[in-house]
Amino acid sequence: MTFAELLAARVHVGDAPDRSHPGMQPFLFGERNGLAVIDLRQTLALIDVAYGFVHDLVADGGTLLFVGTSEPAREAVEEHALRCGMPYVNQSWPKKKTNRRTVADAYFLVSPGADERARQDVVARQLPIVALVDADVDPTGILHVIPGNDDVALSCDLVCRIIADAVEDGRKEATRRQAEA
Repeated sequence: MTFAELLAARVHVGDAPDRSHPGMQPFLFGERNGLAVIDLRQTLALIDVAYGFVHDLVADGGTLLFVGTSEPAREAVEEHALRCGMPYVNQSWPKKKTNRRTVADAYFLVSPGADERARQDVVARQLPIVALVDADVDPTGILHVIPGNDDVALSCDLVCRIIADAVEDGRKEATRRQAEA
């Protein structure tokens, strides 16, 4: 992953500064043309951390549920979850809390602002969350924040691709471990 790829996917474009959540201030580089600018140096570093978490989770036999019901996220969530063989939700999160069993060991939220119900449900279950977090979203309760634009399909697709790659690499590691055992 390179700085140029993040720029091309418009990952750095935040929301209007007056809509920025105070919890995201440490991840903002500044303001330009009436929009908050996300600090891509931090995004690069935090993508690496999230990648490592997902890799290790899957290498240890864990499951990651991809969630993204916003218009820019839906297609990327489906495509990349299917590619790496993980479950996904891209239409709507159940409206009521239920006693449904947990389907994943961790959750990847591509649009946590749009999927607030999903986020609240996962936080209540005390399960880890990896998320693409835009400037206007509260990062509280998210274990691995990936600061970036969740309003553009290119950005959502790029981050989904990276997380799906981490899943695939984690599976390869699990296979390697089994072969050595």
